Amino acid sequence: MRNILFICISVFTSLGFSQNDGSLDTSFGSGGIVINDAFTSTGADLTILSDGKILVAGYLSSITLRRYNPDGTPDTTFNPVNTGVFGGVSSMVLQPDQKVLVAGLSTSLTGFIIRFNQDGTLDTNFGVGGIVNTSFYNITKIKLNSTTNKLIIGAVTRVGTNNYFSIARYNSNGSIDTTFNNNGVLTFPTAYSFPKISDIKFDSSNRIVACGSYHFDSNLYSSFATDNFLCRVNNDGTLDNSFSDDGILIVDKGTYNSEKFNESNAIILKSNGSILIAGTKGTDPSSGRNFALYEVNSNGILTSPNMPLQFNVVNNKSDIASCMAVDNFGKIVLAGKSGNGSLQNSFSLLRLNSDYTVDATFGTNGVVTTFSELNNNRLYNIAIQPDNKIVAVGTIKLGSNASFEDKMCLVRYIGTTALGNPQFNNNEFQVFPNPVSTKLNLQMTSFSAENYNYEISDINGRIMIKGTIEQENTAIDLENLSKGIYIIKTSNNSKPKKIIKK
Repeated sequence: MRNILFICISVFTSLGFSQNDGSLDTSFGSGGIVINDAFTSTGADLTILSDGKILVAGYLSSITLRRYNPDGTPDTTFNPVNTGVFGGVSSMVLQPDQKVLVAGLSTSLTGFIIRFNQDGTLDTNFGVGGIVNTSFYNITKIKLNSTTNKLIIGAVTRVGTNNYFSIARYNSNGSIDTTFNNNGVLTFPTAYSFPKISDIKFDSSNRIVACGSYHFDSNLYSSFATDNFLCRVNNDGTLDNSFSDDGILIVDKGTYNSEKFNESNAIILKSNGSILIAGTKGTDPSSGRNFALYEVNSNGILTSPNMPLQFNVVNNKSDIASCMAVDNFGKIVLAGKSGNGSLQNSFSLLRLNSDYTVDATFGTNGVVTTFSELNNNRLYNIAIQPDNKIVAVGTIKLGSNASFEDKMCLVRYIGTTALGNPQFNNNEFQVFPNPVSTKLNLQMTSFSAENYNYEISDINGRIMIKGTIEQENTAIDLENLSKGIYIIKTSNNSKPKKIIKK
């Protein structure tokens, strides 16, 4: 039985319910909020489908999917299976063929990967009956490289009592790709406490860029002190030594006598080759952390000595940015939580201009918070719709008792409203060279991570090539395409373009 509640519980936004930038979208759910009381989870992820529906992965009896109409009502035509996998969701990927990958940690303390068909059934051509149970202690991120059609996971390898960062590559059928670092897995050489890879992207050379964090021994907060982690891995599974000398960069590294509470949680690859990373920075786990942002160039060097930049979302709180997206006007949206770092937290969003200054037109001085700090609330991911509205997924507790279950929560916020309709003004893309012989470059005028796909069709409408837009500039291999005229379109409602293959 579905038990869907559209309710608002102690909701506070910086602009009330007026439809200004950052206010709750009152056309969605109940006052901008959808809570699925039956959908419990320690994690969740979402994606926006091409028809505007919202797909969510989480836990309901077992790991499963739910789909919502654009107005936040449940899509009753969608009846996904319960997988029988018990645990929490960490990451979800929508493939170009509309199949869905979900990864996370099972209750048996092993990482899993599940692939669903478009109708929510298990894809029996993947793994065993649609499921891959791995030997990793945890899988914290999954990505599909649409150029190579390979799956990349960020994971934790446990050897005895030691934990190691790991990046592994799988084939499209769920088998391990042994051509990657000779055995399919790159396990980093140093053991860390609680290592976590939080995000993965692919650059134009198909190198893997990953960020995360780990705990280090500290004189006061040995169980809390954390460091940033950033790395770049070659397509063959070796560390890229052209990046920060050894492929690994620790920004603002902590020591035993320092109190550092830093995390790198989300990545955006910029068109100039630099890497933008969002997370948290601070000196106290409960009241001294701020949203953080830093940028490194393609060699792994900070672009400014003032980085990481810090943004005080709520005074004297633990502000953690867990996700990031760029909207259709080039504004940067960071989202996560603000509170005491444990059981009392609000959903929090911060919007920045492209020069990393705070966009004061969003919420109150650039900040929006939703829900009071009486409960444990946290956003896990956000997505930008073609109309520039911001859809966020997280979990909340309906009560302050730590034993209360987490409930899945969707929230939709108004994006930029003052500059007209971005769907027609700013969602354009460019392709070059045109005519093209082998490699076509697709450049987005504005870029929102993980939301868009592309399709190339012949003049009869037959789809010849399709893939995912992972960054502002995407290289598409047309070498095997016959000479002729084709149409390329993207899923962000921009105008299709004609290309000529010579």
